[in-house]
Amino acid sequence: MAQHMTVPVVENNDFDERFRLTENNLPLDLTGRTVEAYVRESRVVEDVDSLALTVGSGLTLVDIPGGIVDVSMTWAQVQFMRHLRIDVISAGKRKTHVIAYLNHEDT
Repeated sequence: MAQHMTVPVVENNDFDERFRLTENNLPLDLTGRTVEAYVRESRVVEDVDSLALTVGSGLTLVDIPGGIVDVSMTWAQVQFMRHLRIDVISAGKRKTHVIAYLNHEDT
């Protein structure tokens, strides 16, 4: 089951958050798996119309056996976004591990 959370986004600041991906409450070993993230203005926006982040382009695998990833975006990229989803693909099957609401805070 995906982790659901609210993540603060501070106005006029770049976004850089760390996530621990888990399965059955244990760290998810990302060895040999693909990690992708989709950031969108609302939950109903399709993936093709979302900002897609991949390793080297907004996603960093910090601890592969420990399931830790960093998601980074500039303020220009995140300022209108409200939802973040992190998926892991293994053996051709996609599974969502994080669903986050991006809560924009005024400075």
